[in-house]
Amino acid sequence: EQKDVYKDTPPAKLQRMFMPDAGPAAIALSLNENVHLCWDAGTCQFRYAWNGKFIDQWPVWRGNGNALAVVQGKIFSQVGQGNPFSQTEKVKFKGYKEIAGQYVFSYSVGKVKFELTPEAVSSNEIALKFSTNAQQNLAYKPAISLGTWSADKGQVADGTLKLTAKEAQNFTITFKAEAK
Repeated sequence: EQKDVYKDTPPAKLQRMFMPDAGPAAIALSLNENVHLCWDAGTCQFRYAWNGKFIDQWPVWRGNGNALAVVQGKIFSQVGQGNPFSQTEKVKFKGYKEIAGQYVFSYSVGKVKFELTPEAVSSNEIALKFSTNAQQNLAYKPAISLGTWSADKGQVADGTLKLTAKEAQNFTITFKAEAK
């Protein structure tokens, strides 16, 4: 049996990796020592967040490309596949950059350009800080399957956040574990 020669190496803060419940263009991001998230670059969306350890990448590295990394903790928030800003417009991942220790994902949905900065709020809560060049109203409808979400701007009705063009310029969506 092969031995994980990377076992004692600290993981990268951001790792392109085959992740469970995400498309092949997944990115695992460690926000701090205890809070992490999976970003799907194919659909340009947050997929889930967990607390605990980061990921075990060895199943992917030792195999033939058909294995997935192992989430080493408890998932507290999760959404289904599909960009929550659009079911019809084309999404395009533009990349990511690191600014002062925080990662920023850039992508577009139709003509709207997005920059997203994820942050850990607590061990069971993350904030997604968005800035856009929106010139029209935006609607956000995540297919939430675990946890709850809220927004600091706009109006939520029937699971959809409606933002005016002005509100859509800068807003934050928070995902957290359901209260026990």
